[in-house]
Parts: sequence; structure tokens; C-alpha cells
Amino acid sequence: MLLDPPGVHTRPELRAHLSRRRLDRLIADGEIIVLRRGLYAAASLPSAAQQAIRAGGVLGCISAAESFGLWRPPDPRLHVHFDRARSRARGPAVRHWWPLTEPVEPVRTGLIDTLVHVVRCQPRRFAVAVLDSALHAGLVSVREVEHLLERVPARHRFAAALLDPRAESGVESLVRLALVDAGLHCVSQVALPGVGRVDLLVEGRVVVEVDGRLWHADQQHRDYARDLAAQASGRAVVRADYRHAVDHVELVVRAVRGALRRPRAVVLVGGRAGTSAGLARES
Repeated sequence: MLLDPPGVHTRPELRAHLSRRRLDRLIADGEIIVLRRGLYAAASLPSAAQQAIRAGGVLGCISAAESFGLWRPPDPRLHVHFDRARSRARGPAVRHWWPLTEPVEPVRTGLIDTLVHVVRCQPRRFAVAVLDSALHAGLVSVREVEHLLERVPARHRFAAALLDPRAESGVESLVRLALVDAGLHCVSQVALPGVGRVDLLVEGRVVVEVDGRLWHADQQHRDYARDLAAQASGRAVVRADYRHAVDHVELVVRAVRGALRRPRAVVLVGGRAGTSAGLARES
């Protein structure tokens, strides 16, 4: 690696390892970039981190969460944490100045502070999805999440019981939470004989599959085969895509309620075989 440790460095730090000529050549060749006066980084530093440091802070909230590999809510804006006492914000960004309890990493806030800020900043359903993602990845424990939720102002706090480390995607978490909020019993990642593992099982009778990927013919074939196997076992199937999970989750809930009223049914929300309009007529 060109810079070790990776991250942000001052010129004296670089000069401790590189000759003046070598450093100037690396800068001229674009291998080392100047983030702002006196601060340098490898050109491979992710663009979001570069923008945050140029703005005068470090990655925070969902931008930092994404850098940890966690699910990113559908908010394209850059979220930056600033040191209120030392930094002057520059450029467009969602600005955060909330207190930290961990040392700031070279380009982002620490994981626990990041998750606290996500809960404070994001709608509850997106915060639940990000925390589910952290639990599923094994980056935090349930106990750590309980403790961090205690640091959140009461108006943003929610019960840790809403979280599920079995959730394998953020959109799955969004659908599960909507179903739970609707008063339905919902279990994640259930292995069904002859069917395989399904994303969600509602009231023991309706299978819900949430697909955040683009459709591919071979994958679609396998998914339809699983749907048929689930129907053969007497369970209805509701399949939702990313757009409906994020923007129209109420349609998914209505589809599940409709499926619960019918002994056997297949309802596709989005994808190639169905539309939300059709679903609305059905429900």
C-alpha cells in the first residue's frame, strides 16, 4: 500500500517516509492527492471520504455506515461529522456535530458513534435496517446496540426488540418492520421443507421474498420454482422488489393481508410479472 496507515496524512508525516523528490513526484503523478492545505491521502481514498475531509470533517452517519459495509438508506447526500470547536464547514453536506464517545478514525467516525448518529438522523425504519445490517455482519452485539440506543434522545429511540440480526438485507428489514407494525407475526430467514430458506414467513402461512437485485432469467426461474414449491405446501407467496420495499411498503402489507385471506395465492409486487396498480386492484 502506498500510504501506511491509509487515511489522511500531513506533509511532515509523509516526509518521515518519503524523500521530498519522491513525494513531489507522487503528487505530480496523482498517486497522492492534496485534500486541503497540509492534508494528503492516497488517490485510492474513496470519493466520499475525500469530499468529507475537503469539507472540513470526516464521514459521519449513513456515509460512515456505508464505509463500514452497512446497508445504505436511499439518501444520496454526503453526511459529514464536524468538530464544532475546530472545524469550519465547507461545501454542501448534511452536517452533524453530535457528541462522540470514540476516537475519530482517519476518515470517519467510530462504528458506535456512527450508529448512534444514524438513529438520531434517519427515519426509524431506515435506522432499524442499518442496525440490522450491523448485527448481521457481526460488527456489534445485541448488548452494544441496547447500550447505544440508550444514548439516543427519547424522541428518536425505539425498542431493541424491533431488530433482527437474521435479516440479510436492508430492504428485508424494511418489509419486516412494516409487517410487524401492522400487527402481523413475522419470522426472518425460515427454512421450509421442500422449499428452502425464505426471507420472511408471516403468520406461518405467507412467504414474503424481498428482492433488491435486478432480475436475471436464471435467478427468476429459481425464484418461481421456489414459489411453486411453497404453493404446493399450502403457503401463499408475496414477492416484493427494492422500489416497493423503500417507497411503497404499504402495498406489500396489503398484499400479505390479502394473501392471508386466501388459502393459496401468488402476488408479485414489482418485477416482471406484476405491477403495483394490479396489486391495488387485487387488494
